[in-house]
Amino acid sequence: MARSDIALTAPGILAGDSGGIFQGLTLWSAIRKAKRNPDSQTLEQVLDGQTYARWQVLKHKYIGSDRGIEKLRPMYAAFELYGAAMQQHGLTDEPIVGKLLADALEATGRKRVDARYAIPVGNRRLAAKAFEVNPARDVECLKQTLAHLEAYMEFSPNAADAWAAGDLERYRSAEALYSPIHQCWAELTNEAIATAAGVPDPYRMSDTAWLKALDDALSRHDTVFTTLAARDILMHQGMAARLEALGYAIRELSNADPAPPTPLDYRPGKRAARD
Repeated sequence: MARSDIALTAPGILAGDSGGIFQGLTLWSAIRKAKRNPDSQTLEQVLDGQTYARWQVLKHKYIGSDRGIEKLRPMYAAFELYGAAMQQHGLTDEPIVGKLLADALEATGRKRVDARYAIPVGNRRLAAKAFEVNPARDVECLKQTLAHLEAYMEFSPNAADAWAAGDLERYRSAEALYSPIHQCWAELTNEAIATAAGVPDPYRMSDTAWLKALDDALSRHDTVFTTLAARDILMHQGMAARLEALGYAIRELSNADPAPPTPLDYRPGKRAARD
């Protein structure tokens, strides 16, 4: 960070001028009713028998006898289950890295540019009234969570420990043992809010906004600091793959290198993005 000229936030989505990212259930009070199934249906009524039976097993294991949760949409039931399982295993997905980076950037006097896409939300009550989620995707969100939760809880701590230790070989081996939990509840919530605001594809807009911010930063600075998901970088997927397609090269660094090169190096010139 000390060798960089400026920093960018990671790609992300903001809800208009609210300043809050819709990860999980950071919802306006006006759409809290949208958390429940339409027409007062229960999970037993909207899920097939096999999925509901699996839900009951994991609900009993991680949540207990909470009858109120049976009225939630499947995607929000998935969120509650995921949160309870994380807590029971002593895990967290709180964005602690962001706070560490903010402190380090402040210490080095570097400016941080917010490169997230802001959904242009106007009247929140009207947006809440138009809140809609595809029923099939709603159910699929819970199904995916049920399918991957146990392996994620068992093996993801090993991957995290390996990453923290800088053991990339062990990290890759641990990553191969489980599928990451796709936080579909956040994605579907963002999409529903964005659609109500007239934005049909907020994640495409988010990627476009971030890449433009990166290009603008590199047009004015030699070195830019930003962050991406470790899995995307090492597995050459997601935004890391997009950067490679644009001509960036991803290189691993050694902690023993006295002056490590920039991992994301833009070939056509001297401009570089550092992660």
